[in-house]
Amino acid sequence: MPLPECSGKADIAFAIDRSGSIRRERFDSILEFVQRIITELEVGDNSAQVSVMSWGNDSLLEFPFNNHYAKQDVIQAVHYVHYTGDSTNTAMALSTLRREVFNAKNGDRPDAPNYVFFLSDGVSNIDDGTTVREAVRNRLEGEHIITVSIGDWINRWELQNIASEDVQENMITVGSYEDLSELWARMPFAVCNGKARACCNCLLPPCMLHFNFGPAIGSYYVTSIVSLYF
Repeated sequence: MPLPECSGKADIAFAIDRSGSIRRERFDSILEFVQRIITELEVGDNSAQVSVMSWGNDSLLEFPFNNHYAKQDVIQAVHYVHYTGDSTNTAMALSTLRREVFNAKNGDRPDAPNYVFFLSDGVSNIDDGTTVREAVRNRLEGEHIITVSIGDWINRWELQNIASEDVQENMITVGSYEDLSELWARMPFAVCNGKARACCNCLLPPCMLHFNFGPAIGSYYVTSIVSLYF
């Protein structure tokens, strides 16, 4: 059965963990997963724009929204993201998303919603005490974050606190890297037509959602777009 057309204006960032816990032999599967999602998007000035950043010890904006406008160019650029196999500074990655990726000078559009596919095992080991704080800041600035993780050796608590509400819908875990092939075709339609799809008890935006991250961070009541479903 052919896939339905996926169109609409959206700025979509892929945040790719290239640290040692991912393992070199699995990294190529992640890149292929990202490329196959992009294949199903309509890429262009009045539809989806794509940016990719990666992180390990540090974070790197691989290419901004305003660097590639043809779908094939975007797919080819993903191929050049390199594995480093070092430590995991997820807090810095989240800060880079907020400060550099979703920045007007790098092509972020004020009239397009911002989405992040955050591919990681959630095992931070540099400044891990600030990871959730950074995620809260990103969501407060309007980023809708969908975490994608593979296997059992993941930090579910961290991923739950990075993902947008409803966490059950926006924290996606598959059992193995082979299972990614079963998942990729669903992912583009999370951002089809430039808006999130209605889910659960929140029928009309904005919704007041409660984030409780413990005494170190406190509780935040924030306005969020409607959650996603797949």
